[in-house]
Amino acid sequence: FIQYYLDGKESIVSNFSFSKLTGEQTVFYTSGKLLSKKNYLNDTLHGGETNYYENGKVQWSTNYKMGAEHGSYKYYHENGQLWTEKIHVDGLLMSATTFSDTGDQIENGTLENGNGTLKHFQKTGELYLIETYEDGVLVSEEQFGEFDW
Repeated sequence: FIQYYLDGKESIVSNFSFSKLTGEQTVFYTSGKLLSKKNYLNDTLHGGETNYYENGKVQWSTNYKMGAEHGSYKYYHENGQLWTEKIHVDGLLMSATTFSDTGDQIENGTLENGNGTLKHFQKTGELYLIETYEDGVLVSEEQFGEFDW
């Protein structure tokens, strides 16, 4: 199934089986460049998902197991450097590592084996959010402003 922008360019290309999203779905920017690819099984995210900056570099990628994040989630700076890597097990966040846009590791909290805090930073390096996890589940958060995309 293909959806189009008003100018005739493809916006979303999806695969269906028995009226349910199954297989790869591809989404495009209005410019025609690739925005995202994700995989579904019976309307549920299952397999890989990758989003791209309009410059073509990977913005983030993750994997799903029947709708729950499972495995490595990686978010990248626009220059291609890894920003954050999170490890999920059946939807539960177990660990996270954060890096500057030059590749230096940044202290980002105490999260280990699903327990502790996780600090989130703006591109400028300013702290904007602290999350607290217990057994991989978010239990509280303290926000210091909005994330500046």
